[in-house]
Amino acid sequence: MAEMPSHHADRVRAILKAQAHATREREVLSSWDRCVAEHRLDPNVGAPVRILTTAELKDHRGPLEELIRAGSDELDRLHSVVGQLRYIVLLCDERGVVVDYRAHGADAHEFMRWGITLGGLWSEDVEGTNAIGTAIAEHRGITVHRAQHFRARHVSLSCSAAPILDGNGRLVAVLDVSSFDPTLSEGAHALTGALVKASARAIEARLPAPAASWSSEPSPHRGGLPSGALRRVRQYIDSHLGERLSVERLAAVAGLSVFHFARAFKQSQGTTPHDYLLERRIAHARTLLDGTQTSLSEIALMSGFADQSHFTRHFRKRVGLPPSAFRRSQRCAE
Repeated sequence: MAEMPSHHADRVRAILKAQAHATREREVLSSWDRCVAEHRLDPNVGAPVRILTTAELKDHRGPLEELIRAGSDELDRLHSVVGQLRYIVLLCDERGVVVDYRAHGADAHEFMRWGITLGGLWSEDVEGTNAIGTAIAEHRGITVHRAQHFRARHVSLSCSAAPILDGNGRLVAVLDVSSFDPTLSEGAHALTGALVKASARAIEARLPAPAASWSSEPSPHRGGLPSGALRRVRQYIDSHLGERLSVERLAAVAGLSVFHFARAFKQSQGTTPHDYLLERRIAHARTLLDGTQTSLSEIALMSGFADQSHFTRHFRKRVGLPPSAFRRSQRCAE
């Protein structure tokens, strides 16, 4: 394996500390945060690659046998396109375990050295930021190119992944293409993202009708979001309030087009995605104002507002008081 330049770990830490990042890190910054804060990973340190035993793999493949059969032709078709550029095509379960794959024999052994093979485990909590694990964590399609990976040992890899959803909008699998070829440009890798998403949607369309029964969640109201998708979007919003959240990103979390998502969300929630997001940001800010000594400028940023002025304007409109007056009123009421 090619080794990452020694500055990678320092660069990751510097970007996380400053919370300032170049455009190319924007899509993975939340994942880097989780790698440090939740998964307790070190960019320079990693356990040996994890490949499940045959018995362990059987437990992961079993529940997905129908999906594996339904998606087989699509994996073949996708590999016929990207395999010419030495990509491997991976089908993974919802925990990041590779349950099926397509690769040229000449490259399969090299991919295996990376753990990119049948039974390989690519969850974010184990391998850090990578397209498979991060697509699972954020319920959206993503491309992770070389130094966008969290772990130094992965910076020679480039990968694109997209979630596969069942009839109730529950994530049941992830489709991925990965490459270790350093001659391929970032632009070339970006194009694979669109191909993977299209193939993931094609596999969803081929799933048998009973696929909806894979989830125990109730059916949605007619025209609204599936309950699983609605819950995912709500949870995603609450855990990313301090970030810029576009309707496009929320639609990707739900696995829908922007138009379909916006319409279905309003039917389910009774408000637009933008207004719901604003309500959750104001609610979060109220909690911080009431229970902490955090400055108004910091609360503004932590709640996802551009600056204190932006925060004050929306807070006053929704609550009837500016943030400072609200905080004083809460203290006087105690």
